Amino acid sequence: MLQLGKDQKAVADQLNNQISPQDAATWSTGTPKDWAMESFDRAKTIAYDLSGESNRTDKNGKTVPYLDATYDNRALPVVREQLSKGGVRLATVLNDALK
Repeated sequence: MLQLGKDQKAVADQLNNQISPQDAATWSTGTPKDWAMESFDRAKTIAYDLSGESNRTDKNGKTVPYLDATYDNRALPVVREQLSKGGVRLATVLNDALK
């Protein structure tokens, strides 16, 4: 099961501390539409890519993908990065609105 950590503040602090000034500058460029399309592309290529995953039968007898550690290991770095980008981009929007 994909987890960033149990303590929300600790996770937020860790993500925030890993953002370099160069990352923040890069991530804050563009428009909200650009950011949404980038997130959509990441979702298609990572989150919705179920290739290589096994299938299981659910309680209704339906075959469904089983997301194991392989999926988590592929998705977790993207989740961390997207959360970090979201924080930088929200700060950008708020700072621009309060000028």
